Amino acid sequence: MKILKIELQNINSLRSEIPIVIDFESEQFKDVGLYAITGSTGAGKTTILDAITIALYHQVPRFNKTNIKAGLENVVSYGASDAFTRVLFENKGEQYEAFWSMRLASKSGKKLAHPNEKVQLINISTKKIIAEKKREMQTEIELVTQLSYNQFLRSVMLAQGEFASFLSANAKDKGTLLEQITGEEIYKKIGEAINQRQYDERKKLDTIKAKINHEDLLTDEQRIELKIEQKDVEEQIKILDKELIAIKKITDWYKKNEELIKQNNALQLQISDLENSKKEHQSILDLLVLHDKAEPFKDLLGMINRTEKEIEGKTEELKTLSGHLKLLSPKIAQVTTEETKVIKLLKEKEENFEKWLPKLEEVSKLDEKIYNEKENKQKTEKFLIDLTDSIVVFEKDIQRKEEEKKQKDIKL
Repeated sequence: MKILKIELQNINSLRSEIPIVIDFESEQFKDVGLYAITGSTGAGKTTILDAITIALYHQVPRFNKTNIKAGLENVVSYGASDAFTRVLFENKGEQYEAFWSMRLASKSGKKLAHPNEKVQLINISTKKIIAEKKREMQTEIELVTQLSYNQFLRSVMLAQGEFASFLSANAKDKGTLLEQITGEEIYKKIGEAINQRQYDERKKLDTIKAKINHEDLLTDEQRIELKIEQKDVEEQIKILDKELIAIKKITDWYKKNEELIKQNNALQLQISDLENSKKEHQSILDLLVLHDKAEPFKDLLGMINRTEKEIEGKTEELKTLSGHLKLLSPKIAQVTTEETKVIKLLKEKEENFEKWLPKLEEVSKLDEKIYNEKENKQKTEKFLIDLTDSIVVFEKDIQRKEEEKKQKDIKL
């Protein structure tokens, strides 16, 4: 069996708007002996292998759990309404195409109560549709490939982790892992064959012993021949006993391996749940990463936040002042106009003052002269008053003397 092409869309982590095509017959893979599928965890490496087993056997190795019923709707990428995978392969000179698809919602976006699942197996060489039902297709796939699902995982595609375990194992464990990879059926057959051979050899031995008990009936040549045969049989029995012990170890290992597979499947489910939980809480994890990055700049960020708040406050004050300025603008314009008028009037007054300045000097001189004249006048008036008073006194003195004279005259 040879896989020629893989097409898939919206399978697990490989969500896409258009189908993803891996064509092993293209120029990229031409003359290439070996190649590897590489990428970081969660990139979708195992999803490519899942797409193969889904298309062929409608199963996923990671979902093979005896205690969990995982439907294939779980392989549809999160948020997608449909998915498909198509595998083109060649077997015994003929090409076949295995197809699987599932739709979870209608074209209008309404979620379907029962997912719409389709399968198909086509013989490309004869262009004949071999199967279109799941159970029928599983039977036909096994007929075409001559491999059951478990045999396919053992011979064509190793389940995730088994080959890595083989590479890192020591010499003793590598033998055990090779037994696991090749399958236990062959060892069961070997064990059955050994048991049958041991039974046959023991039967022969019993026959020989019976003959030996009657050696007196045998010739010397027959006794020698039987003893040689006895030694050979005993050696073969020892070998068979060792092989039986080895087979028992292998059988015990398979029992333990089945338990480990169950534990591994449970752990894989837990890992899947943890990955889904991580995806659901990715935004919180991103915030925590940003918080860790921002922690050294906590004080600086605090200062920036305070500065931004101050800027916001100043901006509000500026808006308020701008509003007041708009209201005051007409008054300011009016005051400016009046100021202009006042300046103009003041200028005119200054010009008039400069014109009147010489006259003011003359007025000042005249004022000084008038002041001097007033002072002289006051002095003159005072002198006149004093003189008048003296005249009055003199006249009164004259009158008094005249009276005295009259008195004297009368007496005379």
